[in-house]
Amino acid sequence: MLEQNELLMLEQNELLMLEQNELLMLEQNELLVLEQNELLVLEQNELLMLEQNELLVLEQIELLMLEQNELLMLEQNELLVLEQNELLVLEQNELLVLEQNELLMLEQNELLMLEQNELLVLEQIELLMLEQNELLVLEQNELLMLEQNELLMLEQNELLVLEQNELLMLEQNELLMLEQNELLVLEQNELLMLEQNELLMLEQNELLVLEQNELLVLEQNELLMLEQNELLMLEQNKLLVLEQNALLMLEQNELLMLEQNELLMLEQNELLVLEQNALLMLEQIELLMLEQNELLMLEQNELLMLEQNELLVLEQIELLMLEQNELLMLEQNELLMLEQNELLMLEQNELLMLEQNELLMLEQNELLMLEQNELLVLEQNELLMLEQNELLMLEQNELLMLEQNELLMLEQNELLMLEQNELLMLEQNELLVLEQNELLVLEQNELLMLEQNELLMLEQNELLMLEQNELLVLEQNELLVLEQNELLVLEQNELLMLEQNELLVLEQNELLMLEQNELLMLEQNELLMLEQNELLMLEQNELLMLEQNELLMLEQIELLMLEQNELLMLEQNELLVLEQNELLMFSAME
Repeated sequence: MLEQNELLMLEQNELLMLEQNELLMLEQNELLVLEQNELLVLEQNELLMLEQNELLVLEQIELLMLEQNELLMLEQNELLVLEQNELLVLEQNELLVLEQNELLMLEQNELLMLEQNELLVLEQIELLMLEQNELLVLEQNELLMLEQNELLMLEQNELLVLEQNELLMLEQNELLMLEQNELLVLEQNELLMLEQNELLMLEQNELLVLEQNELLVLEQNELLMLEQNELLMLEQNKLLVLEQNALLMLEQNELLMLEQNELLMLEQNELLVLEQNALLMLEQIELLMLEQNELLMLEQNELLMLEQNELLVLEQIELLMLEQNELLMLEQNELLMLEQNELLMLEQNELLMLEQNELLMLEQNELLMLEQNELLVLEQNELLMLEQNELLMLEQNELLMLEQNELLMLEQNELLMLEQNELLMLEQNELLVLEQNELLVLEQNELLMLEQNELLMLEQNELLMLEQNELLVLEQNELLVLEQNELLVLEQNELLMLEQNELLVLEQNELLMLEQNELLMLEQNELLMLEQNELLMLEQNELLMLEQNELLMLEQIELLMLEQNELLMLEQNELLVLEQNELLMFSAME
């Protein structure tokens, strides 16, 4: 332990060895200087801690070796300087913590400089994180190698500069993430090579600039992901090559700009050639021209993934439009065939429209995913069949999830319209319209969720059957209207929760009226059955709460009227049974 400006100096091949959980602590501006081939070896969980502006200086080929989960911790403005061919080697999940237990984290304009053939090696899930305007500079043939799921994260205006034939190599599922206005600049014949499922992710206004004959090569299932206003600019004879299942993903207002003799493979009037099962993700107003005036438009984080001999056939002025975070993923020999002026349109308030007996068939665990909280999942041989001018509309963050052999079948001019944040979720003045004998069946723990305090939850084989032009409308001050002797059946732990001035109206001699912030809560196998001209009226902040297997049964012209802040609370297996013209009336603050 060195305290108060002490100096520990090792000169001329001296060895400072810490073995078996020893602690070398430098406190308050202490200085540890290793000169001329000195060796600082930390073995078996030893700790080298630098606190409060300490300085660890490695000069002239010194070696700082951390072996077997040792910890080098730099706290509070410490400086780790590597000069002239020094080697910082992290092996076997070692931890180099800069400021608050971050891993290879540089915060607040710190500088990690590797000069003259230095090697920074991150092996086995190490993390190099640069935050808040940090600068990672690789100069003169330096090598930054990330191996086996390592993460290089640049956050908040960080700059990663590769100059003069530098090589940034990502191998085996490594992740290079640029977030929030980061800049990755490749200058003068630099090479950014992504090999074997690596991911280069640019998020939030990042800029990837390739200048002067640079080469961006994606090989063997690599992923180049641009998210949220990123710019991939190819200028002056640049070449963007997608080889062997490479993935180019453009999300949220990304721009793929080709200027001045750029090469984007065009063969036989085709636009954009993907070779060997390559994946092209075009999002936010990208345009892939199809033949005979067809338009395939993917906008704002859309994903069109066709894998393994998929067939996308658009014939005769078809339009496939995906806008705002939609994901159309067809996997394993899927067939999306739209013929004769079909329209598959997913737009702001996205619209999936299949016209004239079209069939959208997803087979073998296919996924039609609408992103940004719009998830349409069909799993295990599900069938989504829309026949004869049907309309399936999912708009703005909708989620339609059908799991385990579910069937959503709308026949004969049916309309399933979900607008603004619906999941078979209906939010903000939602409208669920089923016309002409349509059947909406939710099976096996399906969830029909109406948000913003309107929750209609059907669990465990529930059946919501609306027949003959029924209308289920839940809006701000929502209205649930069942017409023509319809039956709303909630079975097995269902929950019908109406919040914030909702109105549940049963018409044609059935009336269930909840007014002014009333709560009708049925929990745990409850049954609310109103039969033959019954009236359940709750007015002015009333609460009808039935908990734990309660049964409220009103039969044959019964009337349960609670007025002016009344409370009817039945708890723990209570039973309120009114039979044969019984009347329970509370009025005037009773």
